[in-house]
Amino acid sequence: GISTYVATSNEDVFYLSAFSGEDSALVVTPAETTLVTDRRFEEQAGKECPRIRVVLREGALADAVRRELPKKGKIGYDPETMTVSMLQGISAARRSGRFEGVPEAVRIMRQVKSPREIRALEKACRVAVSAFRKAVRRPADGTTERQFAGRLETEMRAAGARGSAFETIVLVDERASLPHGRPTARTIRPGAGVLVDWGARVGAYNSDLTRVLALGTLNRTVRGLYKLVQDAQDRAIERIKPGVRASS
Repeated sequence: GISTYVATSNEDVFYLSAFSGEDSALVVTPAETTLVTDRRFEEQAGKECPRIRVVLREGALADAVRRELPKKGKIGYDPETMTVSMLQGISAARRSGRFEGVPEAVRIMRQVKSPREIRALEKACRVAVSAFRKAVRRPADGTTERQFAGRLETEMRAAGARGSAFETIVLVDERASLPHGRPTARTIRPGAGVLVDWGARVGAYNSDLTRVLALGTLNRTVRGLYKLVQDAQDRAIERIKPGVRASS
């Protein structure tokens, strides 16, 4: 029952149009797709989505989007990504038609990856692994968590990444218990355990990897825990396939 759909998140706009800029919106109807952006992205839009109509706004984004909406019919949007102010702006002074939230409409589509997307994800993984191998070759003794994270991010860019998929995490010893801890000036010394959580952003796709480095001999307790986790992982990999439940 939705005759028009308005996408405002950068991810949804890119998925539907291939436009990778920001501060823009996409208006989709059965007859036409319109990208509403500004003059900063005029050249970029022409190259990335040449078959889509482009409107270059002068004022507020909401005002420009409102002018592109039909007078009648249901207008869909994602209530989890469209801001309240945007919704108020595009619905102001409307005499007909109504807006209807359609949660995750585009995200459900995005869950099933095309062959091209799978190749992009594989490349993002390869770039991250290549950068990690180069970063760990250099001596770690005396290097801080923050310095190692910076080295890893530099190597990812050198390998072809746009940047990090998220803030790189490097944590030493007991600090590794922090799920999203930030790197500090804590130094990496022989005998330390180092948690590294990182990923590369290649194009519009991200990888996410985690490794634990042991700079020395593992004690019996840690070796036992390592084997426990490794066995569980090996069993999961053996059994995983389409249709298998991920819970008991």
